[in-house]
Amino acid sequence: MKFSIGSVLKVAAIAVCVIAGWAVGQTDITDKFPDEVFRAKVYSAIGKTAPAPILDSDVSGITYLDVQPNSLVSIISDLSGIEYFTALETLKCWNNKLTVLDVSSNIALTTLICDHNELTTLDVSKNTNLTYLGCHNNYLTALDVSSNTKLTDLSCNSNYNLSTLDISKNTRLRNLDCRYTKLTELDVSNNTGLTELVCGHNELTALDVSKNTALTYLNCFYNKLTALDVSQNTALTELNCSDNNLTTLDVSSNTKLKKLNVSNNYLTSEDKIIGLDKSITANFTFSPQKELNAVLLPASKKTSAVSFAGIKNGEINLNLNSGDYTAELYNLHGRLISSVNIRASNGVNATGLKTSRLSKGMFMLNVKRSSGAAVLKQKVKI
Repeated sequence: MKFSIGSVLKVAAIAVCVIAGWAVGQTDITDKFPDEVFRAKVYSAIGKTAPAPILDSDVSGITYLDVQPNSLVSIISDLSGIEYFTALETLKCWNNKLTVLDVSSNIALTTLICDHNELTTLDVSKNTNLTYLGCHNNYLTALDVSSNTKLTDLSCNSNYNLSTLDISKNTRLRNLDCRYTKLTELDVSNNTGLTELVCGHNELTALDVSKNTALTYLNCFYNKLTALDVSQNTALTELNCSDNNLTTLDVSSNTKLKKLNVSNNYLTSEDKIIGLDKSITANFTFSPQKELNAVLLPASKKTSAVSFAGIKNGEINLNLNSGDYTAELYNLHGRLISSVNIRASNGVNATGLKTSRLSKGMFMLNVKRSSGAAVLKQKVKI
């Protein structure tokens, strides 16, 4: 049988293509997962057990991956290998000890939840399909979401040194939580679809929500606001503007308002709240001992901020006002380490939270009043 040179070359070319295709789909990438815990979770996700090889074809089609730990021994510190999950749409890797997260190859991602890690940077510039980004409780000092124009939900709270946040390109945003950061300004004028805005415990001196007419929930507690105009926010059902420097508040346009918290401002009586619905506020009290929908404190009784006062003699100190408090110390994975009750006097108080036996690192300090109202949530270095 005779074969022409052309037919031989054609067969050879086909063979090369077949071999090349087989090689791409059958590459052993087991060693690309150096973290043993993550590797074990990958085995579980693909239905294999060690020492069987993990092939690139095993993971390339996976669209959903949840690697949050179910115990302290299943915490991941390195997510290397995630780049092979090229079809991944949802990644949940919260409550681990990740210091680096590279998702530049995961361009199909629509949901990324990497809360409660130890990330100092996060690059999501290649993840243009993201609609949900949760990165709260990390160590981020900057966050660029200008490429993520499809975002509808952004939770970046409790990144305590995050000092700027530009969301001008995120015009589809519906929910934003940036509380417990270090923002001195926040421009939400382009985010006209916002329904929930939580920007409490920052350093805002002004907040313009006049363009955010879809807002139903606004929480801007513990800032430095001297004025707040909510006249355009007629859909509001809940407003918390406590712990600011407000002297008046006009809610006459907010006829749907069901819950209002204005405690710890300079609102000396209900007359300082214009348009207050007496049928809703029949149970309001003007006493600092009550915490109902609204607690209106006289200006003379406006309390100073609760703050961390350092560690002295192996014990956490807090600057407190007179009263009863509970202070709790957690590790960064949410495990309660210690809890104490405090009967405080004005000024710096020793809490009884001992640090001498703790390993060095970052911990979460939560302080609340005896009523259960949170007054401080802060990461502290031991």
